[in-house]
Amino acid sequence: MCEETTNHLWATQDILGHGATSQVYKAYNKSTGELVAAKVYQVSSNSRSPLGDGKTNRDYRPILDHELDILKSTDHENIVRYIALEPVISLDSSHLINNREALLIEYCNGGSLHNVLELPENRYGLIEDEFILVFKHLTNALKYLHTKNTIHRDIKPDNIMLSININGERTYKLADLGVARLINEGENAFTSLVGTEEYIHPELYRAAVHDNKTNALRTALKTRVDFPFEVDLWSLGVTLYQCATGELPFQPFAGTRKDRNVMKRILETKPTGCISGVENTLGGEIQWSKTLPESCRLSNDLKQQLENLLQRLLESDRNKLMRFSEFFKETDRIFNLIPIYYLNLKRFILTCSYFEPIELITKLYDKLQQQDNDKDHKEYYCLFQNVPYPISKTKPMSIKTFCEQLPIPTSRETPLVFYTFSPIKSDDSYCPILYIPKVKPIRQYNDVAAACDRSNDMVGLFFYIKGQLIEYQNILKTAQCSTTIMQQHLKTNLLEFLCLIRSKLIIFRAIEELKNILDQIGSNTNSQSISPNNLPTNSNNENNSSSRTQSTSGEAPSIGFSHLYNNSPSSSDNSLSPVTSHRSSTATPSQLIKQSLRIYLRSYLQPYEQLKKCEQDILEIIENEFNGQLGMIDDQPPFTNTLWLSQYTKTYASWIHRADKYLKDLIDLNDSFKKDRLLSTYNRLQSDSHFRRRKNLEELHEKYVHFANDECYPNLVQVFTDYNDWIKQRSNLIHVYQSIQQSYEKQCDDIIHFVDSLEDVRTAVYNNIRELGGTPSTTTTTAHEYLQPPSSSSVRSQPYQLRGDESSHQQQQQQQQQQISSGDEDDHEGSQTFMQKFRGTTRKTIEQAEEGFTKLDHAIRQIRTNIHKK
Repeated sequence: MCEETTNHLWATQDILGHGATSQVYKAYNKSTGELVAAKVYQVSSNSRSPLGDGKTNRDYRPILDHELDILKSTDHENIVRYIALEPVISLDSSHLINNREALLIEYCNGGSLHNVLELPENRYGLIEDEFILVFKHLTNALKYLHTKNTIHRDIKPDNIMLSININGERTYKLADLGVARLINEGENAFTSLVGTEEYIHPELYRAAVHDNKTNALRTALKTRVDFPFEVDLWSLGVTLYQCATGELPFQPFAGTRKDRNVMKRILETKPTGCISGVENTLGGEIQWSKTLPESCRLSNDLKQQLENLLQRLLESDRNKLMRFSEFFKETDRIFNLIPIYYLNLKRFILTCSYFEPIELITKLYDKLQQQDNDKDHKEYYCLFQNVPYPISKTKPMSIKTFCEQLPIPTSRETPLVFYTFSPIKSDDSYCPILYIPKVKPIRQYNDVAAACDRSNDMVGLFFYIKGQLIEYQNILKTAQCSTTIMQQHLKTNLLEFLCLIRSKLIIFRAIEELKNILDQIGSNTNSQSISPNNLPTNSNNENNSSSRTQSTSGEAPSIGFSHLYNNSPSSSDNSLSPVTSHRSSTATPSQLIKQSLRIYLRSYLQPYEQLKKCEQDILEIIENEFNGQLGMIDDQPPFTNTLWLSQYTKTYASWIHRADKYLKDLIDLNDSFKKDRLLSTYNRLQSDSHFRRRKNLEELHEKYVHFANDECYPNLVQVFTDYNDWIKQRSNLIHVYQSIQQSYEKQCDDIIHFVDSLEDVRTAVYNNIRELGGTPSTTTTTAHEYLQPPSSSSVRSQPYQLRGDESSHQQQQQQQQQQISSGDEDDHEGSQTFMQKFRGTTRKTIEQAEEGFTKLDHAIRQIRTNIHKK
């Protein structure tokens, strides 16, 4: 059967809802086909009831006109839009206009908030994002009405509509302004009894319910009652509590409308600060609570914010009611907070925290440390969409800036993932929780409606447990997958540290370069040895013979340095050791150079060996952990030493499939209970079938709880344990790595002064070699000023200083020349020949040395550049 107006048409079976004053239908525009909602009012008192009971229909014209005026004056996205007002055409052949009118308003295709809460997946409240959406849109609508000096007076889920556009965007809209009231200037209260009894303030409820003594309403006794406008916020508080938990905050055991006396007692005796009071057994004590139940699906941060707000909204004392201005100020603060979803892998917790926009991102780390009870301030690493996402602590940015630079906002599906290489402490008994709420006992055993309600509760419980299993399944996948990323992270750090060690070892290549240059000088000098047969001697002159011992032995002045790296000097060098207290006054410059260089080079032998040991230890870690492969993770089997191939992966992957099977069987049972509820009478067969389904319902509940507790949960705990054991192994490896790093940093403190000293050594060697060749030094700095050994805590030798200065060195040369020239005249010519050959050899040596020095200068410049870069 259809009804119509001039421009719209609807079927009477397409009813969207009904209230005390009207019925709402889904209608169509005859011209465009646009969907609208037709709210049909009875506007004339002359007509008789269609039921033929002799009663006269009530005239709702004042209510219609009142709602029409308010709707026409509103224009807000969170309030349903007014379209038109048209009379309903008579259905008889005359097509005359009858006594009903249709208020045509915006059609919301998502139904009411009540319909959303009735969905089994929302049996224990809305998820966080949906709750925030409802809260924000509803507050926006109330704030707009407040600017229009209007109060709604009937806020409840039935009067909040959901509209979903073509892009899937959800918008909640406030509807049914039929009992809304304009606030005149100077008014602060109203006297009408309006609203829905589950959502009205205790002051209104007390006035509306019959008095126990007189069995009459207070208004019927001519008792004037003024209700402050702020009682509207009580209805909002009850609605928010229901959205967060799926339950009304104040409930008698038999129901709010079946036991009004208990409901009245609950509202009258509610302690200050309590946000819920429930009678769990018939005639039992009221269980009061100042917090939301554990089954609430909101995050701890949002629950805490909501609990504080509800304690103000659900205030029964009219003198302590929250003002609208206070409410809007508090909600503005809450909505200004920035949510960040994150997964803490250390405890397998996925949650959402709220921050002030100007707070620093380090606040997020504080939340993690508080969650983990971490007093050691361990380092946390971040992943986003399975990609490392470093967050700077040295230059922390604000929460707002951080969220703006994210490629997509965080959500329950795409959270930030934080991990640390710090395992759970041995005295910490934490374990993931699989929470299974208790289902309320059936109110009346023989009541079909009560059995249907319990069946609905069962379905909601199954969905609630399934939601937890899905969440833990995603957490387990993320944890196992992240072990591969952690391995890559760890290997990257090891390779970077290995490169850093080797960059420091490059400095010691300059020592090798210097050693090779000096060995080359010594080799070239030794190759020019003079045979004793070529030099005339005089056996009668003992002093001359002794003075020419060096030349007659066939050796030129040797300055070879190949032995400088030896740990123990040769016997011939004992007199030149760093600890020798007495040194010969006739020591040659070559001997002085050798002795000073030996001290210098040996002073760096220990840090060099320590760095080589650090390098070897890092290579050993890579060998054990990564099979000796120095390439990145992509160059080797991807799941080596990770949890990705865990034997439990296949087990938890089947959770949802098995849960869906249980859920399908339960939904079939629930549908049969709904059909039983529609029957007015039952025969014996139907009654037996009904009680048999009840038994099946209880058995299915036990099986599902057993499946969750005894099959899924142990698997979850095992993966959690495996993950923490894996982290503990990496923690031990990190500890070894850090000890190597400390040793490396200690050696770097000694090496940092090496480059400057190395250049001084090069200059000293160069000047002394030129002096050997008879070429005066271009600098007046003595050799011992260049060859000071570097100060190092690892070197326990005393600094060696040359006693002689440049004048003593020249005196030694003069003494040697006098000894050579003190022979007879026959030997004089041979001595000159020797010196000419020696000096010629020295010039060649100096030329080769200068080429080496050029290379050495280039190496020193490269070392300086590398150090500055590091």
